[in-house]
Amino acid sequence: KDTSGLLLIAKNQISARNLTKYFKEGKIIKIYYALVSPCPVNEKGIINTKIDKRKSFSKNKMFVSESNGKNSITKYLVVDKLGEKLALVALSPLTGRTHQLRLHMHHIGCPILGDKKYSNKNNERIVLDFEKELKLHAAILKIPNEKFLEADLPSHFKDTIKYYGLDIKNKRDVYNLFIRDDIENK
Repeated sequence: KDTSGLLLIAKNQISARNLTKYFKEGKIIKIYYALVSPCPVNEKGIINTKIDKRKSFSKNKMFVSESNGKNSITKYLVVDKLGEKLALVALSPLTGRTHQLRLHMHHIGCPILGDKKYSNKNNERIVLDFEKELKLHAAILKIPNEKFLEADLPSHFKDTIKYYGLDIKNKRDVYNLFIRDDIENK
């Protein structure tokens, strides 16, 4: 609910079957933008963990598990950064687990700004008003044999990156990196 951007909905059963097949085969490319703090240690990487669901919901519903759960893989790229304190990252989930991107960024010590579920509770950083909303945006979707679908950043996200002087430089470079990597890995 808190993530902004694209949402893919099939208009009929045939489309739904085709899209489900494409998702299962990993043929749909999804790219999200997120603001994280602090910056990831590496400029790009792959996060590969297991994600499991808690039996009791007294804590967060999902968690990264050492042994149980479903395999989950996310590729990331630092697009721009402010020293080591803040980064604008592009994320591409290769699997589709509940809260995957939020969990993965938290798991590597770089929670997404505005994430009330998976954040460092003891982080003493002052949070500005426009940072309170989740800074995770489904920006790009590529379905086989279709054009790129894109969604502009919402104003709260634009205001935050503008305030910190960050920029989504060349979008095509970001898209091409994920697509090229995806083709090379198949």
